[in-house]
Amino acid sequence: MILAGPLWSSAYWPNVAKVALALALAAFAVPVVHTQVPDIASDPARFVVDFALEAIVGVLLGFVATWIFNAIHIAGQLVDLQIGMAVADLSMPGLAEQAGVFSNVYNVWFSLLFIGMGGLEGLSSALLESFRLVPVADWHLPTDWIALCTQTMSTVMIMGIDVALPVFASLLLCDVTFALLARAVPQMNAFVVELPAKVFIGLASFAVALPVTVSLFRQLWTVVFLSLQSVMRVVGG
Repeated sequence: MILAGPLWSSAYWPNVAKVALALALAAFAVPVVHTQVPDIASDPARFVVDFALEAIVGVLLGFVATWIFNAIHIAGQLVDLQIGMAVADLSMPGLAEQAGVFSNVYNVWFSLLFIGMGGLEGLSSALLESFRLVPVADWHLPTDWIALCTQTMSTVMIMGIDVALPVFASLLLCDVTFALLARAVPQMNAFVVELPAKVFIGLASFAVALPVTVSLFRQLWTVVFLSLQSVMRVVGG
């Protein structure tokens, strides 16, 4: 889960810290596991199989939590595309990819809020809770797992649009306004005038929508752990 989960898998974290965190969580998880674990000396084949199955569970939980973070990335991309900053891609070393200005702002903002509200502690608790809800080497995928994945991804897309909607809507109205002005006043170079106007309107609407954005971030924070609980209950049967 540390390799696939949000923030933990970031390149900002040194590998030594990730290994130390994994060992610490494993030490805390030992008293929680009540299932008989095969002995690696007497039954190495079964031990390796159980090890692989537990690794799959951890990767699955990490991907579910990362999906919610992708909603923030989608919101930033929508705003960057509409405001005209998509061409100014910046490097995101934590995710090892390129992203626009607002994508970086939204990601850093949500990450700080997630950490400040105890998100990392919540992920650690969810990891320990998974050993209770999903017994060791005793889990299954539901028959409708494709529908569940589709529903989760659609929810992520909708949340990303909700986060970007205040800024996106104001910029769309700006485009409509300048389109009407270009028809009414053909002598005006609407394209040259619109570019700085969109930047100003985008930043102004972003500042005005700050309270709404924080409220949506809090809802996303809740969705992260509700999704983890749902996946653990479904996989654990």
